[in-house]
Amino acid sequence: MSTMDVHALAQTPVFLFSLVITGLVAAYSCSVFVRWILARFSIAAATAAIPPIELLAVDLANRFHEQRTLLRQRVDAVAKLSNELPAPFKDQSWTKLLDTCDTLEGLQVELNTFIRVRDFPEGIKLGRFLTGTGATAPSLLKPIEEEKLLLVANWRGKTTALLQRMVAKLEDASLSKVRSDGRPLSPDFFKALNEIRQVIIEDEKRFQ
Repeated sequence: MSTMDVHALAQTPVFLFSLVITGLVAAYSCSVFVRWILARFSIAAATAAIPPIELLAVDLANRFHEQRTLLRQRVDAVAKLSNELPAPFKDQSWTKLLDTCDTLEGLQVELNTFIRVRDFPEGIKLGRFLTGTGATAPSLLKPIEEEKLLLVANWRGKTTALLQRMVAKLEDASLSKVRSDGRPLSPDFFKALNEIRQVIIEDEKRFQ
């Protein structure tokens, strides 16, 4: 398959949908793990005191999981609009958004691993950075690759800006009120676009 064929495939609604499904499966796996951790500590708390460092590490992991879940929901909502207007998804903003989601997913796994092996100091350093409660990059025994570090630094503000760009491009493309195949855009398209626009406006206010 040529490079152009691969690039064209990456822009199709089917391919975009497969990325969304993959993200949902990964998100579910992380969700199950985090819930298992919290359930375990809830049971343990009834019989013995848990060290504060342990509680903090678990709290940060759970907080990051919730933040990442919200991001995935916004990305999924925007991705569904590609069924009617696929052209805007050729923008580099979309690629960068998906790359950021993938990187955050990998870092969630690393954070969960720190907790599983009871390396709470490392988990706290990474958790603070990922949740935005620590401004500086963490000095870990296994450092994060510089490329990943640059991608996820202040990731909530950056992904909100990328989502805003995608919404703007979809709004511009929707002015003709027709799909790429010439059929009219559905009322559901405009309703969904308006809903995600309002959500992102609220996100922008929080992250300013």
